[in-house]
Amino acid sequence: MSEPALKTNKGPKWKHVVIVEQPVNVRGKNEGDPHVRCVYCDLAFRGGATRICNHLLGGIGISLCPAIPADAKAALAEQHKIQELEGTKKRRLIQIDQELQRSNSDPSSFPLTASSSQPRQSSLQASFAKFCQVVSVMMV
Repeated sequence: MSEPALKTNKGPKWKHVVIVEQPVNVRGKNEGDPHVRCVYCDLAFRGGATRICNHLLGGIGISLCPAIPADAKAALAEQHKIQELEGTKKRRLIQIDQELQRSNSDPSSFPLTASSSQPRQSSLQASFAKFCQVVSVMMV
């Protein structure tokens, strides 16, 4: 490889590529996805972490790397799975937080007791109701 490699601290997926060129705007700030080269098969492409994973693990829009070692592929796949799970947990926590904020602004939208005249509680509402009951028992 004749081009000088640019250093990066972007994350573990970037260990599998070398940044060949980082587009820069007129102010000298990084702009857009960098041009990278796979360290295993020397394929040059432009893209970020998602495109790197698509190349190394298989995905849409780019050829699968034919030369990635099995241990590196397994480690990357495991790491990718963990990050997806963490993202799912984070999205769920954000959703719960938004629902709680909505319920705090309108108490009638978050009933603590169920009755036949009220609609059935969502699992989040039921969990929150149970939490409130536990807290009230603890405070007595």
